[in-house]
Amino acid sequence: MKKALFVGSFAPFTNGHLNICIESIAAFDKFVVGVGLNSSKQYYLSIEQRTELVRLALADFVARYQYRWLNGQYFTPNQIRAAEKLITRPDRVEVIPYEDFTDDLIVRTGADFLIRGRRIVGDDESEAQFTAIINELMGTTQKYPCLVINIQVPDLADTYVSSSN
Repeated sequence: MKKALFVGSFAPFTNGHLNICIESIAAFDKFVVGVGLNSSKQYYLSIEQRTELVRLALADFVARYQYRWLNGQYFTPNQIRAAEKLITRPDRVEVIPYEDFTDDLIVRTGADFLIRGRRIVGDDESEAQFTAIINELMGTTQKYPCLVINIQVPDLADTYVSSSN
């Protein structure tokens, strides 16, 4: 069973984040969203509120899918696959808060893949550093012999939203 983990502070949780979740739910057997704390950021919402907002965004996606015939919305094959998984196997998707390090969450969830979102502008260097650090931590501790970092670019319209800038 392929398990993926998508982590972030999600302040705010954007359409780009939702698109990454949908693509990942379609691609993996089990999917976990880790809503974390970043000590360098100031949050308007608590970690519990941000966790609930992610759950609500996924529920809203399912509702839009279930009533697509009313609103005339088109769904891609991956969106259909993700919606059907969320409807038939909701236990395969989990949204959890976490306050420790990402590598500890990887071990705790048993994730095989760490999903990272990347916008078109400005993320290459920081994501390369993050990937190197996680691979080094996971390799040297031998918790996992190999952890794949899967970088996905969200839709063009969602690439310029960032909680850091």
